[in-house]
Amino acid sequence: MARYQPVHGRKSPPRPLPRRNLFFAVGGASIVALSTLVLLNLSSSPTSTQVAGAAVTTKITTTTVVVSNPFAAPISAYLATRNNTVSVAFQDLQTGQITLLGSQAPQFTASMSKLDIAETLVHQQPPGAPIVPEHLKTTLASMLEWSDNDAAVRLWKAVGNGPAISAFNEAIGMESTEVPHWEAFGRVKTTPHDQLILLNQLLPNSVNSLLSNAQRRYLLTLLDHVVSDQRWGVSGGMPPGATADLKNGWVPLDGMGVPDWQVNSAGWVHGGGVNFLLAVMTTGNANKEYGVATIDGVAKIVEQVLAHQASPSA
Repeated sequence: MARYQPVHGRKSPPRPLPRRNLFFAVGGASIVALSTLVLLNLSSSPTSTQVAGAAVTTKITTTTVVVSNPFAAPISAYLATRNNTVSVAFQDLQTGQITLLGSQAPQFTASMSKLDIAETLVHQQPPGAPIVPEHLKTTLASMLEWSDNDAAVRLWKAVGNGPAISAFNEAIGMESTEVPHWEAFGRVKTTPHDQLILLNQLLPNSVNSLLSNAQRRYLLTLLDHVVSDQRWGVSGGMPPGATADLKNGWVPLDGMGVPDWQVNSAGWVHGGGVNFLLAVMTTGNANKEYGVATIDGVAKIVEQVLAHQASPSA
């Protein structure tokens, strides 16, 4: 049986996506050339979820048509050259198009789950209260900016352990995320698509977010100040003038003596003519560097396609 190692980090200083058209292209062993458009109409079929004492009601109806997807083929072709297992979720916020590639089976988050802890924490604060309790501000900053594991354990306990995080995830529609009961935050399992849902909670124009505008700005500022040696992955293809608000995770998994690293990255890249969400999860990496290079490669393809679309000759 594989033995889980402690996650990385430093000790120191329903299902609602935005109310826009959502395009899905799912690829695994094969590449699909077309995708499906799902229109969310928040006007019928109400459902209600209780989280942290607040009732959340969302009304959804769906309609399906077929559209082309320019991202699926080049990303899938690139992933076929990599010697690891990769799942990708990409959302072009300018068009609403979502591309899902790979099995989308849940994988270990490692420290990527720290964003989930942070969103749960700020959402639990009552109206009129500070965004973050004063005695936890430094802890939250250390967890997100430095990926401090001790800070993550403290905040995991502060929010109410796994059940509290699961309740928040259920309220926002993260149906494929598995959260352990106690403070093994690195053992959370999730999918890239669920990470898009989590990231959508932070977008300034999100009409479905459970977080206030001030809470979103606060967390985005912390993600924008992640230390430089952790600013890789979804930021790999950024054009000049762009910003990446991201959270990464990496951890060695000891399985049958075979090198196996879990390496993940998720974030919002905006400015410089681009505006997208990207989450990539990789496992079966020979080392951390191989996983980082894989995610950087996906991000660069995303930027190349977007640049081609923006070109006058496209």
